[in-house]
Amino acid sequence: MTADNEIAAQGPDIDSLASAVRVTADIIAGVPSGMGGARTPCPGFDVDDLIRHVLGWASNFADKVNGHEPATDPDTVQPGTDPGSDYVLTGARIVEGYRRGTHADALPLGVVLMETVTHGWDLARATGQAAPYDDTAATAALKAGRVMLIPDYRGPDKSFAYEVPVASTAPALDQLVAFMGRDPAWTP
Repeated sequence: MTADNEIAAQGPDIDSLASAVRVTADIIAGVPSGMGGARTPCPGFDVDDLIRHVLGWASNFADKVNGHEPATDPDTVQPGTDPGSDYVLTGARIVEGYRRGTHADALPLGVVLMETVTHGWDLARATGQAAPYDDTAATAALKAGRVMLIPDYRGPDKSFAYEVPVASTAPALDQLVAFMGRDPAWTP
């Protein structure tokens, strides 16, 4: 069994993912108009870029965990007029795919949870919103990240930034975003 399959087999609770999807949907729906060009803690992404990224990859994840070839390149997805509602529908497809379990091994649940919580936090922070993810979801996402995110994936011109040091007593969400290369104290 590979490390990714171990994450799927032991994986974080599906209810944590469902909760994280709801929070992320609320954050996307709560992005104030006119903030599309605002910078985010996610390097290289403004708010509009990040919403496209989140929706594109959510669609990709939903297809995979439901046994389908991804319908589109996640980097080409364009949000509709109500990206929060679009994300609700796509997030529901992701959660239902994991609940059915028939194709859950196609994508470790921890990876999806890590993407959902981290990018939701990015959007919340960039747009002045709360990011009320529960500790269970943040802890599960961090655990998955620690298994799959090897040092070779980090650094300049890589998919992930270097880990930002935080106290071991920091809240679970702060520990997750710091692990993912964000400063938990980031402000726009």
